[in-house]
Order: sequence, then C-alpha cells, then structure tokens
Amino acid sequence: MSMLLLALLAGSMSTGGSETVFAVSPAIFDCMPKKVRPGQRITFSKQMAELDELAVITPRGKTTHFLVVGSPPEEMRPLMTTESLARVHSFSVDVSTLQGLEWSHASSPEKIFREAGRYEFYLSSTLESEEGGYTCTVEYSP
Repeated sequence: MSMLLLALLAGSMSTGGSETVFAVSPAIFDCMPKKVRPGQRITFSKQMAELDELAVITPRGKTTHFLVVGSPPEEMRPLMTTESLARVHSFSVDVSTLQGLEWSHASSPEKIFREAGRYEFYLSSTLESEEGGYTCTVEYSP
C-alpha cells in the first residue's frame, strides 16, 4: 500500500517544534470532488470512529481553522460535535457557508472558502498533538 506522508513542521498543527505526520489515505479519509466552486458541496468519507476532530488550512497556509474540536471555545460554531463526527462515515458541507475558527485570542468564526487555491483538511483524534492523522485536499475556484 503506498501512502504519501505529509509533515506539518512549524505551524499550528505541531507542538514544541516537533513534526506531526498526516497520511493521505483515501480508504480512511477522503473528500470529493477534488475541485469545487461556490454553491457546491464537499462530501467527506471516513472509516475510523476515533478520528473525531477536523480542521482546514486555507491557501494562506499560516493558520489552522478548526471545524470540529473537543471542548470548543464559546465563540466557535462547530460543524458538529466530536461525538457526532465519531459516529458518521460520511458527511457533506456547503462550500459557500462553511465556517471555522482560527484558534487564537479574540478570534471569531469566519467563512473558509474566500479565495482560490488549495484547501487541506486534517482529521485526527487530537489535532493539537503529535499524534497526527489523515488529510485530503480540494482545489477551490471562485
């Protein structure tokens, strides 16, 4: 089985400067279609219940926007609870309305798909750890 491994080095997906590895494995986590436009939906499929936190890195690439996370801050409007994400094998999101929260002081939920480019989704049992997980990407064209 060939798996492309991605390492997020210094960013909000790593702790203490150490590497966090996310694997590309469509059999475990995938998103379709791979190219989207406003008004379309992305369907995610996942095969492991313990993978219950979801985030996205936008083309700007400097920050992580959390979509589903355990113990979300009060200002976050999560896509669903971690318990709900653990139970589902597939779900879809509307590109035009998807919102996430940058995990920083005084942040507020913001629209995710705002510019053209590559959006990287990360699925893990604990995003803010060295545990790693799985990733899939979509290309957005407004």
